[in-house]
Amino acid sequence: MYRTAALLVGRDVSVLSALEASAKLVREVMYVPLSCNVLTRASVRRIELIHQCGSKHNPSLDIRILLPIPGYSSSTFPPLSIKIDAILSTCPDQRSLNVLPSYSYLKSRAVEVTDAPFVHINSDSAAPEDNSDVTPASGLYGTAALGGTFDRMHSGHNVLLTYSACLCSNRIIVGVSDGPLLCNKVLAELIEPVDRRIANVRTFLMDVKPTLQMDVVAITDVFGPTGYDPNVDCIVVSQETLKGGEIVNAERRKKGLKTLAVETIDLVKEEGDDKLSSTDLRRKQLGQYQHVKDSQCTVYDPLTGPFIIGLTGGIASGKSSICKRLSDLGAFTINCDKLGHEAYRPGTDCFRSVVEQFGAGIVGEDGCINRKALSAVVFADKIKMTQLTSTVWPAIWRLACQEINDAWSKGYKVCVVDAAVLLEAEWDQFTHEVWVSVIPPKEALHRIMERDGITEEAAKRRIDAQLSNKARVNKAHVILSTLWQPEETQKQVEKAWTLLESRLQN
Repeated sequence: MYRTAALLVGRDVSVLSALEASAKLVREVMYVPLSCNVLTRASVRRIELIHQCGSKHNPSLDIRILLPIPGYSSSTFPPLSIKIDAILSTCPDQRSLNVLPSYSYLKSRAVEVTDAPFVHINSDSAAPEDNSDVTPASGLYGTAALGGTFDRMHSGHNVLLTYSACLCSNRIIVGVSDGPLLCNKVLAELIEPVDRRIANVRTFLMDVKPTLQMDVVAITDVFGPTGYDPNVDCIVVSQETLKGGEIVNAERRKKGLKTLAVETIDLVKEEGDDKLSSTDLRRKQLGQYQHVKDSQCTVYDPLTGPFIIGLTGGIASGKSSICKRLSDLGAFTINCDKLGHEAYRPGTDCFRSVVEQFGAGIVGEDGCINRKALSAVVFADKIKMTQLTSTVWPAIWRLACQEINDAWSKGYKVCVVDAAVLLEAEWDQFTHEVWVSVIPPKEALHRIMERDGITEEAAKRRIDAQLSNKARVNKAHVILSTLWQPEETQKQVEKAWTLLESRLQN
């Protein structure tokens, strides 16, 4: 299997048939240069079918169709973004490629193809492709616009971008959703940074049609440049976002701007197929290990103690249920909330220090610290809160270390430290990995109100007072979510545990 390849199809051979025969030979990126000089509506339809075929036979394959550019010059265009490792072709041998215009164009953008391995593809004969609609489709508009999240670029994005690039002759505007437009997205915290998404879109378009002026910008409302740019001619939408095109035109009419042509792409799917979505790709990330840049975690030494997982998450995120599942799989679990109560116990150094700092008024009739009374003293005063945490957090971690040592002596290989303040207390520096449980703020709000019987305003204050989901995710080696049914959580935890065992063995 090759990491990347280019597919070159001889005359009178179906691209779809050739792709079906070759898709599984390539792991990451397949370049498909089109040989026709003018794209018609029928050939644009084939673009959709090419991406559908590739996804069907190799779902992870990134197909990049190189659109024909009449009158190109080899000195005009930048090289392709990814080096081509092999040439796959229905032609009988490499010399036969020289008669293909698509090969000449490919060589102008990837000089390495002349030395790349040649692989002959046995393509079965296929039914004639539909060429009934010969209406020109390329360069119909000077400037075309489209928008989307473009998180974890997949075949749906590739079709939309390629179709849009085909339609315009001079300029393409791509609005990449950011800020408030992401708030209601499932697992929004896992969406790639907007700068990365913009770069991915630009790189893809530069491969597909480098002659275009590309304005790829972050947008924080549904209009983006289409809400004010007088030079846009067309907006490209899918059937699902057709209403969005109508909303854009209504806004433009209000401002006296010309109405845009609305080009709709109806993504073709096999019967029974579901629409590929970035949400599904984000869900697949749950339970997987990811590298954390500038991680503060310590390096694991299996000879000195157990592997320590720091499990954290926001209020009502389901950390306890995840801990229970990890315990069932063989981990020793430590509840730092319970240790917090233990740290305050009368007679301890922590108890004496807290009373000295905040007065005897925080001690109840039973001789224990009244946590509600203490909260009333410190929650409205950041300085006092810092004084409290600088006393209590080290005491809690000392108790956690005692439990970790006890677990090691009992033969446990993995300890899970369940701590809501893991990152705030900087305890991650004492762990080997950080695992984070996330749920959307709206779901957390609902759970808190239902569990604690408090008002929405009070629940919001609790959520706003804690570290954000995004801040936690940025530190997470493994991300989990209890948003769905318990069976889904169990699958995530089992997946994470299995992958951890594999890492520990290596």
